[in-house]
Amino acid sequence: IGTTLYGLIKQLYVEYGYYKEGLVSIVRKGQEGQAEIQQMMVDYRKNPPKSICGSAIITVKDYQSSLALDVKTGRTTAIDIDKSNVLQYLTADKTILSIRPSGTEPKIKYYFGVCEPLASVADFDKVSEALDAKIERMKTELHLA
Repeated sequence: IGTTLYGLIKQLYVEYGYYKEGLVSIVRKGQEGQAEIQQMMVDYRKNPPKSICGSAIITVKDYQSSLALDVKTGRTTAIDIDKSNVLQYLTADKTILSIRPSGTEPKIKYYFGVCEPLASVADFDKVSEALDAKIERMKTELHLA
């Protein structure tokens, strides 16, 4: 009692970690654009990133093949969800990069998910800025910024 909803949310971040997300959409118009987007997905499947912002990729989820690859062991497991042209890369530090072409527009979308522990509410602004900076580094690594 005596705290705001925002204050309670910050307390949840302290307990569970602070998560942030970002999105970049790249438009490629016309038939050539559609072909370029499809080739980008083929290239990501053939040559997935090894790391993101210095953190090793540990799992690659390919929703088109319905398989998740454990990069370290090489073992695959089934993904029990409808097939979709989506790739997802998960790193050792819990960073997530998801890539998918739009089904209705001539664009490819990149979704970024980052997280850090939040030791105390007093660290909120510092950690928030660090997470924003990490999203920007991800964009730069992928040549999106």
